[in-house]
Amino acid sequence: MSFDWIEFLNLARELQGGQSSPPCIPEARHRTIASRAYYSIRSLAMDYAVAHGAKENFSEYNHGQLWTWYMQQPDRNLQTVGQELQTLYSLRRKADYVPSVPRAADSAYTAILLAESIQSALA
Repeated sequence: MSFDWIEFLNLARELQGGQSSPPCIPEARHRTIASRAYYSIRSLAMDYAVAHGAKENFSEYNHGQLWTWYMQQPDRNLQTVGQELQTLYSLRRKADYVPSVPRAADSAYTAILLAESIQSALA
C-alpha cells in the first residue's frame, strides 16, 4: 500500500501541539524519525568536517560530497562515519520520497542507531 503523504501534515499538526484530524498513522512518525535523524547528523558532520579542514562547499544539493569527504580521510573511524552517513542518507531518501517503505519502523530504529553512532564518533 502506498504511503499517504498528507500524513506528514497530520504529524506536523500533532508535533505543533494541536490535534490532527484524523490522527497521523505510525508510518508518518517513522518516516519523520528517519528524515530528522539524517538532517541533524548531516549538519553535525558538516560542522565537524569544516572545523577539521574540509575545503569543500557542502551544498544542500550534493549530499554525497559530505560522505565522500569522510570516506577519503585516513582515519578508519571517519571512513566509517562516511559509510554510515551514506546509509542514513539512503534511509532518509526512502522515507521522504518512496510511496511504499516496508518495515518503516525498522528504518526509523536503524536511522537513530546510525545517527547516534556518528554523533559518538564525532564527539
